[in-house]
Amino acid sequence: MKTKSFDPERALSFFGTLAENEKISFWCVLGHYLTVVQRDFLYRDALSGTALAQARKINEMFHHLTSCLNPEKRRSEQPWNDEELLRAMLQDATTIGLRAEFLSALESADRHAHALQHSEAGRAPLMLHE
Repeated sequence: MKTKSFDPERALSFFGTLAENEKISFWCVLGHYLTVVQRDFLYRDALSGTALAQARKINEMFHHLTSCLNPEKRRSEQPWNDEELLRAMLQDATTIGLRAEFLSALESADRHAHALQHSEAGRAPLMLHE
């Protein structure tokens, strides 16, 4: 759940400072959280037209997100970089009425990335279910 003090612009800027392996971890946490959002829409709305429309929109975000995880082609063929994609995903989420849900996912991924950078062993505990 998004906290009142969460600053998405700070998180987007921080994302740009991450090492490649930290970015991949960030994308994984973000994607996992979005699966929770999608599941909640589907269960809450009992497969109504609204739930299906929201599920399609979230699926499109997954399509872009998973393209960031292919170690063979880390988006080298895309006209935008990871930071631009993350910013575009936030804009899309706002446009389609999923800003609060996306910000919660972004905050979870941001907290995980901060923990990863500050852990002594270089591995943060998974914080997927908060």
